[in-house]
Amino acid sequence: MQRSTLAHCCAPILSLALGMPMFAQATAPAAPAAPAAEDSRSGGVEEIIVTAQKREENINDIGMSIQAATGEQLAELGITDATQLDKVVTGFNYTLGYYGAPVFTIRGVGFQDSSLAAGPTVSVYIDEVPLPFSILSQGATLDLQRVEALKGPQGTLFGENATGGAVNYVANKPTEDFEAGFNASYGRFNTVDLTGYVSGPVTETLSARFAGRVLNSGPWQKSYTAGLGLPPDPFWTANNRNYRRSNEHGDQEFYNMRGSLLWQPSDELSALFTVSGFLDRGDTQMPQLAGIATLNQVSGVNPLVANSPPAPHNNRAADWGPCVNLSGGTPADVTDPNPIPDNGLGDSNKANRLYDRCEQAQRDNSNYSTTLRLDYDLTDDIQLTSLSNWGHFKRHATYESDGTIYQDYESFQHGFLKVASQELRLAGSVMGEGNWVVGGNYEWASTWDSFNQSYGISSAVPTFVPRIFSGCAAADFTPIPGAPATVLAFHVIPVPQNCFGLDAANGFAVVNTSHPLGPTNPNNRQTISTYAFFANVEYPVLESVTLQGGVRYTNQHRDYRGCGGDAGDGTWADISADIQRLLQYFNGNAVLTNGVDVGPGNCGSTGPPPTFAPVASGFTDKLNEDNVSWRVGVNWNATSNILAYVNVSQGYKSGSFPTVASAAFTQLKPATQEDLLAYEVGVKAGLFDNTLQVNGAFFYYDYTDKQILGAIPDPIFGSLPALVNVPTSHVIGFDLSGTWEPIEGLRLSPSVSYAKSKIDGTFRNFDPFFNSMLNGSSKSFSGEPFPNAPQWQVNFDAQYEVPIGDWTAFVGTNVNYQSATRGFFYDRCNEGPSVTCTDTFLNANPQNYGDRKLNIIARALLDVRAGVERGPWRMWFWGRNVTDKYYWNNVAHVNDVLLKISGQPATYGITVSYDYGK
Repeated sequence: MQRSTLAHCCAPILSLALGMPMFAQATAPAAPAAPAAEDSRSGGVEEIIVTAQKREENINDIGMSIQAATGEQLAELGITDATQLDKVVTGFNYTLGYYGAPVFTIRGVGFQDSSLAAGPTVSVYIDEVPLPFSILSQGATLDLQRVEALKGPQGTLFGENATGGAVNYVANKPTEDFEAGFNASYGRFNTVDLTGYVSGPVTETLSARFAGRVLNSGPWQKSYTAGLGLPPDPFWTANNRNYRRSNEHGDQEFYNMRGSLLWQPSDELSALFTVSGFLDRGDTQMPQLAGIATLNQVSGVNPLVANSPPAPHNNRAADWGPCVNLSGGTPADVTDPNPIPDNGLGDSNKANRLYDRCEQAQRDNSNYSTTLRLDYDLTDDIQLTSLSNWGHFKRHATYESDGTIYQDYESFQHGFLKVASQELRLAGSVMGEGNWVVGGNYEWASTWDSFNQSYGISSAVPTFVPRIFSGCAAADFTPIPGAPATVLAFHVIPVPQNCFGLDAANGFAVVNTSHPLGPTNPNNRQTISTYAFFANVEYPVLESVTLQGGVRYTNQHRDYRGCGGDAGDGTWADISADIQRLLQYFNGNAVLTNGVDVGPGNCGSTGPPPTFAPVASGFTDKLNEDNVSWRVGVNWNATSNILAYVNVSQGYKSGSFPTVASAAFTQLKPATQEDLLAYEVGVKAGLFDNTLQVNGAFFYYDYTDKQILGAIPDPIFGSLPALVNVPTSHVIGFDLSGTWEPIEGLRLSPSVSYAKSKIDGTFRNFDPFFNSMLNGSSKSFSGEPFPNAPQWQVNFDAQYEVPIGDWTAFVGTNVNYQSATRGFFYDRCNEGPSVTCTDTFLNANPQNYGDRKLNIIARALLDVRAGVERGPWRMWFWGRNVTDKYYWNNVAHVNDVLLKISGQPATYGITVSYDYGK
């Protein structure tokens, strides 16, 4: 490998070998006139080249696990967002939560949280600018030069800390010569996808580039109960209300743009200013009903929901109600002037289910950001880089979350993300051969995450709360066989006043009361400040051996205010007041005070003992953490075409506060930072005159305090979500990828990733089917794998090209496989009679059915493509998931139901592209 001074080489070596993405153009963003450095691997398989600081470097000369794809390859494979990166990044997994937030996982390391402000384990960048929240990655794939994915802990050089890996999108930059082009696709469901760009000089020192995308399509999901004559939801038809709904769903309406100005007044200075943004007005995906698992055993699931047929095994099949409620209502809404029988379970907040208070399940999200990059050569050997960014994301989205035509559970989500970052760094060479970089960065974010959750005919409505007071005599009390006299059960004993518990010593009696439950409002407001300092060095100690090392200090402060709030009608505030008195009784208070009714629209989550009173304005908290991440490694160039390397690195992911339906303040506690110590040994070899490139790596991850969205028990509502830390766990596995060109025109690209995760030591938590009386035990999840982390992932891509006159014809295929995984930890029922068994509990209720292990099946997807190209023109036909494989990406227990988030059905279409000036 050739070596040069810093001005020609340091950024690609440091940014890759020391643990961050191959940030293209690490100094002057354009530099098109610079000659390429001689590639030590000549001929054979065409390699993706990393461009940085006026020097080109082969990706296979970098000592770490990297997979990359060019913009042209992404277009051929139909990759238009991060959810499809598993076609080019083996070991990458994407999960769509039922609240719409994407979760990215690499080698089993991910963070399954639904909060808007959740920090990811896989960090995402666009031209070195961090996108600190995963939902901001939407739109990043516009007009790309390439995408790069690095596996393992990242963060010792640029950007953010991450335990799972990093994905960096490298956008095309303004050019000195005029260029223009478009990419136009038409496919199934009347999908029209148009992308175009124009680039060129404005003056001798200023050039510009603009790119845009418009995506529109018709519905792809279909109601499978249309025409079956299912009875309508009685709340919708009361008082002559309409029950209009479409039998198709899934429209897309997405707009994306990026504009850049590149100013190069001298050889020493360059400035790149970029403005980008997107607008998403598409439908939110409807989940599939996969089973019933009643939340409240007293009420039981409403017969309308219980009798809803599960979705057939078809990706398109789903069901939904007429619209999603946006309103929290007022106290006047609680009493309906014309009550509709609720299966004998009491009244509820019916007036909040009017058409003028709800809308279709869809998004109205927007995002914009501005970036300024300055690069200045202080000397021939030292360069200063400044990178500034500001962004604002706004969310307005409604979600059907029960998979039926009834309102068992639905959510309206709104909020925002405001982010800013600033980085300064200096880079230079070490005695003319090695290189160094030192710098610091600061990030700031202000976030607001708010849900309006409606429960309709859920078993949570009415809410039964045992009320503690005097008034029942011992003679009125019928004990539950085998239970202590003070037990509280969700069984109403048929005695006067429904007394079903008695504490004779203290004179307290327990009477079951029911409450209507209107919408609730979980909310989360955070201000996050992060600063970091880093230093890295690389130096060749021998002609074929290079040592590298880096260290980073990070300090983060999070200020939090949040709660499970009353949404406006006062019902949750009233329920909270009764729960407070009940908790006082459980706590052993000699004198029980009346609970605090915070009133409509305020925070109802119960607080700490002895009174358990909430804080009307919400609970506040702080999370201040710091850490030192590092990386050391050795690269050995055994020959000009064989590189072996060893890396040891320590990475961190910051702690996080949840946004969850919180009955108690304990659910609002944050998960603290996790850390991962990674060991990796790998080799990259060009064989048979470089017609075969093979890259492989073995890795072992020692995981401490892994963050996960777990659960805590609640005596009223059952298992409720909360962030928890898994004390110890590990992942062991390997990656193997290759590209082989056995004959001219034929390219074969197989890859495989194996990542076996396991919980070590002791870890107990509650599964999604907790019930305080009948399934109240915590479960041991020791020895189980991580949720949403398939062990095996395989990808195979092949393409054959053949010249036909002035044209080139090509045909290709892609096969993508993921092994089975689960949506959550599950009860193996192997702890003996002292620990209740979830299967036994669920089987005792005939209404419950479905896969309570929350399995996500293995799936293999087949894509095909075929087309022709000539000069700047290219046209191809394509099909994706052409076998129409039925699969799902996520499964969860939500309220009374089990839900699946299905994958995409078979799609097919045609694409035409044109590039002028290339």
